Amino acid sequence: GFHAAEQGEVQYGKKVVILGAGCIGLMTVMACKMMGASEIIVSDLFENRLEMAKKAGATHVINASEINTEEAVKKICLAGADIVFETAGSVPTTKQTGCLVKPGGTIVLVGNTHGEVPYDFFEIMNKEITVKCVFRYHNSYPKVIDAISRGIADPKSIVTDYYKFTEVDHAFHESVYNKKNIVKAVIEMD
Repeated sequence: GFHAAEQGEVQYGKKVVILGAGCIGLMTVMACKMMGASEIIVSDLFENRLEMAKKAGATHVINASEINTEEAVKKICLAGADIVFETAGSVPTTKQTGCLVKPGGTIVLVGNTHGEVPYDFFEIMNKEITVKCVFRYHNSYPKVIDAISRGIADPKSIVTDYYKFTEVDHAFHESVYNKKNIVKAVIEMD
């Protein structure tokens, strides 16, 4: 999330949209808040994740199962967002990025979207949008550790489930098949 915010060049006054409020999306919310984004709009399908996004620093949340994300974002920031982060790793949210970002804005693809994504490159070119990608953290650990030690970021706040080491199989099963309820699971050593 921190590397994503750096890739998007988040700074004071920027308006950002984050598509997906899973673990990576929530960490991106925290990073954008730390870097001074003025508006942080988060869209997800699950209300519990949106509540966590508010606690992490989101200024607006959109339940995409109830409201059209594109229309909601346009009501909040008429020209679109300065930066759009796709953290869900889904084809529909990846497709949305171009219409949510303002002309001259930046899209940061963070989620691992598999398969082909029909993308409107005319829109990207016409708006002169910059598209960046994130694969890993890219040497962000020292900055992130400093932010955590100073109390600026609290990754523990997004942990929803704890498992004992003897429950590893169950923990992985739940993390894969209970994504609606589990945002971040931690396996504790006995």
